[in-house]
Amino acid sequence: MNAGVRTGALSLLLALQSEIERRMNFVLQMAMMAVNDLLFVAFWVLVYSHQDSIKGWERDEMLVVFAALALGVGFGSGFGNGLRRLSLRISAGDLDPLLVQPRSVLLRVVTARVYPPGIGDMVFALV
Repeated sequence: MNAGVRTGALSLLLALQSEIERRMNFVLQMAMMAVNDLLFVAFWVLVYSHQDSIKGWERDEMLVVFAALALGVGFGSGFGNGLRRLSLRISAGDLDPLLVQPRSVLLRVVTARVYPPGIGDMVFALV
């Protein structure tokens, strides 16, 4: 396995274990995102109960598109959450210790944190 991929996978695993340490918080955030997604699906089911199609889009097609978007956004935000605070970490000088290490700095920063609602989006999309 490539050293960069292994480093990213290990960093992601450590971030996930760190987040799961607070189990109730982790599960609650994932559950609330799933409830949010269910409300969105309920909205579209309600809209399509009055119409057969909207601009050529049928209900099942809309739900598949929503699931694909939820999966993509969930994966990006769930496992790449380190990008959200990248500018703050750069300005605070938090990346300086990482710059002298031989591994990919960007990969480690991106995978340093997970976002439970994003993982909830992924789980919802797969279900």
